Amino acid sequence: MICEINQLPKSGFHDCAGVKIRALFKAYGAKFEFCRFYEQRADSGETLALLSAYEGAVTVSVKKAYKETERQELTAFLTAIGFSELICKEPILKEMPHEKIYAVSVENSVKNSAVNPHENPNVNPNVNSHENLDGLSENKSPVGIKTDETQKDSLAAVYKIFQGAQSSELSLPPFERWYADASHRLRHRAAKYYCKKEGAAFVHLDGENAYLAGIAVLPQFREKGIGKEILTELSKNGPDKKLFAFCRKPLLKFYRAAGFSRNGSFCLYQNNRDLLGE
Repeated sequence: MICEINQLPKSGFHDCAGVKIRALFKAYGAKFEFCRFYEQRADSGETLALLSAYEGAVTVSVKKAYKETERQELTAFLTAIGFSELICKEPILKEMPHEKIYAVSVENSVKNSAVNPHENPNVNPNVNSHENLDGLSENKSPVGIKTDETQKDSLAAVYKIFQGAQSSELSLPPFERWYADASHRLRHRAAKYYCKKEGAAFVHLDGENAYLAGIAVLPQFREKGIGKEILTELSKNGPDKKLFAFCRKPLLKFYRAAGFSRNGSFCLYQNNRDLLGE
């Protein structure tokens, strides 16, 4: 049985897909039409899978390998709700083309990372230029809190780098739509970002772990260790236990060089509304 839920299970589902789902729930909860959460249960009542659907993008986190009847149930459900993008552990939709992607993660390199309420270790207080935001922002203290106007300038700098990177790993919506989501996540302490003139990253937070939503280095600054530097900063700042990411096979070497370990493979389905006959 698959049903909509307004609370996530307290335990389990802490793989890359699960962290992505939990970070989405932390940011939006279950009160918006465009953001829904579902649970697949066995006849015994055991939770088999956790699903999120956010503006057509569906993510599925599963506990264990599916039985054929459970796979068929999920296939029917996904066909019914439709999607523009789907990430799942197994090739659930066997007749549809998909791409293999890989989950990677790295543990926080700072074991004692409690946050002092009067000091934000994620922000460099010496930086005041929006063209070179050398630090992390998480809005945890007055040092990190920005006015709406300042925050929009800062996030515009991140977006500009994402655009300029021309990376196949990043699929960017128009700026105003991206900014609405990014600023909402920051306001709800469900995100942090890193930005400097050479590169940038945006991270989703679930309260325990972190999910790398995007990282980019401008073409003229590549092959200089900038990407590794950004990942190192992200993995040692903040209270997150682990930093997770999805990547394509050519980038596995890059993540391994930054200390990440591979955590298995997933299936990525894209642009499937046409395939579903919509």
